[in-house]
Amino acid sequence: MPERPSEKYYRDTARFYDAFVERPDETLYLELAERFGSPILELACGTGRITLILAQAGYDITGIELSPEMLEIAQEKLQQLPDDVQSRVSLNHGDMTNFKLDKKFAMVIIPWSFKFLLTTEDQLACLRQVRKHLADDGVFILDLYPREIIDLDETERYTVEIDGATITRTYTYSTDILAQTRRCDATVDVVHSDGKAERVETKSVVSLIMPREAELLVRTAGFEIVEEYGGNDFSEYTPDDSKRVLVLKKKTDS
Repeated sequence: MPERPSEKYYRDTARFYDAFVERPDETLYLELAERFGSPILELACGTGRITLILAQAGYDITGIELSPEMLEIAQEKLQQLPDDVQSRVSLNHGDMTNFKLDKKFAMVIIPWSFKFLLTTEDQLACLRQVRKHLADDGVFILDLYPREIIDLDETERYTVEIDGATITRTYTYSTDILAQTRRCDATVDVVHSDGKAERVETKSVVSLIMPREAELLVRTAGFEIVEEYGGNDFSEYTPDDSKRVLVLKKKTDS
């Protein structure tokens, strides 16, 4: 299978990921876990940002991650947690379009990362794998960003200081409306405490999934929408919202 642009991006930038990550959705997933319970499956679990939060809250959770570099960081973070938390977590290397676990889950989540699947074939493959691994009364939480397709091309720059090093991340976005993709050219500049400098240049591409397209995808894969939210605060979704959280269940007639 050809490498996805996101694989190169996370291989190049995994060690800087946690320095810049935003965390506004942690409460959302904690509240969903409280409602729907465990075991939980997180696809594209990255460095364990959500996985470990849920495990620390008492939930059994399995994570699957394609990037070995991101998974290694998640495993290092897990090893620093108490034994009882570690016992609730299983971290696995795998592709969210093609995985097999001998288990079904009360809740499956994909925070943020479904958009890294760039083709309809990969998107449907992922959704169908989720359906196979979801308990009959389970829920699937799909996190989408429909307004990215109308975002203007722009440049973002952020700087943080960690362990005496100054790290600056610069993202330049460009949108291809016809291809329904949004490219991010990323540069990470690091100035260490001893004055040594390094630069990482990489890129990523995400798919731009329109609302009606998303609805067709989930229906085709055998799901129905039972709830939807326009943000991490469980507000009602409107077309003006940049985020769309779908709560899905298996269609009973599939």
